[in-house]
Amino acid sequence: MPSVFLLQVLEEMLLAPLTFTMLGASSCQHHGSPGARAVHGFVPFVSSQYPRSLALLYHGQRSQSSPGDVDAGEFWDDIWLPETGAKGEPELVWRYVELPRD
Repeated sequence: MPSVFLLQVLEEMLLAPLTFTMLGASSCQHHGSPGARAVHGFVPFVSSQYPRSLALLYHGQRSQSSPGDVDAGEFWDDIWLPETGAKGEPELVWRYVELPRD
């Protein structure tokens, strides 16, 4: 049986107001920003090669197929990292990651 303390903590967590902050991100100097996409991957990411990265955005649906079409449409084949700005820069910056090609 859960303790009263545990139940109080759970109640406070569930009833606490949720707060969100919208952050803008600057474009990558050479590649711009990620294109609009629907279904995509976005996961937490930690890397010694990219120490300022926060997450990894990959692939995603670029355009939908026409109604009634069995095709899934077109997809992006790219990877982007939202990174914290350099020292003294408060905003996020998009970094395009080059994919190795055959």
